[in-house]
Amino acid sequence: MFSILISALNTGLGFIFRTIAVKFVVFTAIYLVVSEFVPFISGKLPDVTYINKLFEALPDSVIYFINVFALDECIPILVSASFTRFFIRRLPVIG
Repeated sequence: MFSILISALNTGLGFIFRTIAVKFVVFTAIYLVVSEFVPFISGKLPDVTYINKLFEALPDSVIYFINVFALDECIPILVSASFTRFFIRRLPVIG
C-alpha cells in the first residue's frame, strides 16, 4: 500500500523537477536576456533626424510616388515584421 503512494509521490516530484522547474528556469533566462537586449539594440539604431534629412533630399517626383504607394505606413510595418522574424528565429525554443 505504501509502495504505491511512494511511487505516486516519486512520479509527481519527478514530473515537477524534471519538466516544470527546468522550463521555468529556461523561460526566465530567455525573458531576462530579451528584456536586456531590447534597450541595447534600440540604443544602437540610427537617430530619427538623420532619416528625416534623407527624405528632405529626395526630389518631388519621388515623394509623390512614396505618397501614392503609402510607403510611409508600409516601411515601418515591414521593418518591424523583419525584426520580429529575426528574433523569433534566434530563440531556440520557438524558432
